[in-house]
Amino acid sequence: FDVIISLECVTFTVNLYAMGRIIKKVAVLGSGVMGSRIACHFANAGLSVLLLDIVPTDTGSADPADPLFRNSVVNEALQAALRSSPAPLYDPSAAERIVTGNFQDNIADITSCDWVLEAVVENLDIKKQVLEQVDRYRTPGTLVSTNTSGIPVHLLIEGRTDDFARHFLGTHFFNPPRYLRLLEIIPTGRTAPEVVSFLMDYGDRFLGKTTVRCKDTPAFIANRVGVFAFMATFRLMEALGLTIDEIDALTGPIIGHPKSATFRTADVVGIDTLVRVARGLAENCPMDEAREIFAVPGFVEQLVQRGAHPVIVSLGNPYLLQQMTDVPAYLVSWSGAVVSQRAAARALLGAAPIGGRLPISIPPVAGVGDGLTRPSLSVSLSPAVP
Repeated sequence: FDVIISLECVTFTVNLYAMGRIIKKVAVLGSGVMGSRIACHFANAGLSVLLLDIVPTDTGSADPADPLFRNSVVNEALQAALRSSPAPLYDPSAAERIVTGNFQDNIADITSCDWVLEAVVENLDIKKQVLEQVDRYRTPGTLVSTNTSGIPVHLLIEGRTDDFARHFLGTHFFNPPRYLRLLEIIPTGRTAPEVVSFLMDYGDRFLGKTTVRCKDTPAFIANRVGVFAFMATFRLMEALGLTIDEIDALTGPIIGHPKSATFRTADVVGIDTLVRVARGLAENCPMDEAREIFAVPGFVEQLVQRGAHPVIVSLGNPYLLQQMTDVPAYLVSWSGAVVSQRAAARALLGAAPIGGRLPISIPPVAGVGDGLTRPSLSVSLSPAVP
């Protein structure tokens, strides 16, 4: 609860609940693209981190009792995160604050944690199984949250104890969590108000985030808008026969978006996550007037199926594309000439006023079709309002 304190001419509010709760140790359950990097950012904040994941199912010639084997999934994922660019840690020494383990041997260790954050695969049944174990081993009063990208948060507390439900909510980080400031806070109808207030404040003051409270609607705020933009772009790409590089040239810095544009951003998000959120929106928004936009294109489905691991699935990987069946021709125009086309896009469009960028045509580049301008592509863009 809040108390208003006045000292001479200064009046301020102190949240006594926030003053009484201290976060020293956090458990992150799931070491995928998001989980491993969230763990790194907690370590950036000086917290002790317990990072857990599954035990491998294929033992091969390994000793199934060997701790190195049993923790190989989480250890490999953490090392991949530490090698990634941009760097997830402020200082490499912060990695020493992260202890790894697995769900079978170490789930009981969450008893000593002040906050348990679930970041396993975007699957409702799997998340509920993990949270059932959390409810069993957590200390009463411990904060519990999910990093789901779009599953309605209230579905995850079905069957959970009252204390669990009162301390549970969504905390949706964005990749890479060290650099992207948005943190969506998504309470359910059973989340205690003081828990919401605490994490809104904690995310801001200790994690360096801009915390935004969201309603528990499918995909919340950012992904409801962002995934729609992805899927609409994929549909436009198919309709106009545009290439990967044409799309990224048109949806990057020339319109004020990051240089990762569309397809590189999809790689960072994780293609599997993008597909799961899109499917979830189609399932959970039956009355949405644009529901059909969330249908996943066949070539994206194939990319997910071909990827051995979400980290290496790349929409721009020519080797994956060449091995796929029924691939539209516009997806395989990946060559040195495309790099020249990107350079042409920057040279011709980069210095133009924002309102006049897209109407400028880009000359054809040998081997890459007829350039970026298509007779059927008509786009107008008004200057941004400060």
